[in-house]
Amino acid sequence: IDADDGSSAVVDRTSSPGTIGVGGTFLTTVVPGLRVRLRAAGFDPGADVLLAFHSAPVDLGSTRADGKGAIDVVVSVPVGACPGPHEVVAIGTGPAGSAHEVRVPVVVQVPTGRVWLSGSYPDGLRLRVDARAREEEIRGRVVIGRGRDRITLSPTAFVRIDGYLIVQAAASPRHGPDLVATVIVTPDSEQVAVTVTDARSREVLDRPSDRLHGWKLRS
Repeated sequence: IDADDGSSAVVDRTSSPGTIGVGGTFLTTVVPGLRVRLRAAGFDPGADVLLAFHSAPVDLGSTRADGKGAIDVVVSVPVGACPGPHEVVAIGTGPAGSAHEVRVPVVVQVPTGRVWLSGSYPDGLRLRVDARAREEEIRGRVVIGRGRDRITLSPTAFVRIDGYLIVQAAASPRHGPDLVATVIVTPDSEQVAVTVTDARSREVLDRPSDRLHGWKLRS
């Protein structure tokens, strides 16, 4: 990178320490529209960090490094991301004052097929997921709750990786609170975790992995 005075600026580039994941599950494969948690380190404490999705750069916003020079932020894979290798990039300033860049490689795949599951937790909380990919569009619905006290969301993404099944769904602000639900099914298909967050990524509902009664899954 050339500095303003014509000299050459030093940029610290690294593919670590940076990870992306969903619900504690680290991912190397993602799908368009998936909300992931990006974690990276090595920045100057308090530094502003710009976020982008490459190869064709897409702005993912910005965040600020904490007192230890780390970031922990939720970003969305661009809806128009093409299948193939990409990078989630975080650019800021390192402790020595030089530019610091973290690149996390990911592979984008297009969701295919259909996911259908239903069941209830021991306390009666019911979960039903119907998500199907059709012509690069995700359709269906996700229902979480008890009786009339429930929320209905539209699926936005689903991905299968290392045996895990991850489904995300969102509620439009026009039809109620701006919520995002994440459903994670473990490789043995017996444990299901559900998290619902608001527009600021604050948890509204957090159900750790548990067995569901009347469990049915087709994927």
